[in-house]
Amino acid sequence: RLQLTDRQLEQMMAVHSDGGGTFSSEEAACQFVQNNVKTLLASFVPDCIYQPKDMSTVHIGDTVFDPDELACTVVDCPSYQVLMSDGSRVFCQNCSAGLIPDADRISCDFCDKGSAVSDSKITCETCSAGHYAENRGMT
Repeated sequence: RLQLTDRQLEQMMAVHSDGGGTFSSEEAACQFVQNNVKTLLASFVPDCIYQPKDMSTVHIGDTVFDPDELACTVVDCPSYQVLMSDGSRVFCQNCSAGLIPDADRISCDFCDKGSAVSDSKITCETCSAGHYAENRGMT
């Protein structure tokens, strides 16, 4: 539902024939829309559509337009996955073997020497007795 401020109403009426202008109701309304496109879009169109994010800069927690759902959705991934982008969309992806998600979950980090990826796939844990990871990222 559109609500006009007093100033907006005065501007529209000034061009209308009843307000001293030469425009019909339709012409005055049309001019108002043309002169206030940004304000109207911001009022009626969700930010994820009106001000879309560059998909290469999206982070977990951002709101983006999901074309599959035709709705705005909050970006989230399971804690063991990282957020990836192909430039036009974002998706969740598992880290490769020997890697865990970094703190921001936008890239993967190697486990240090002497440790390996835990069963949860989100932390590294010291290798069990009798085993040793000689290099970073070993599984």
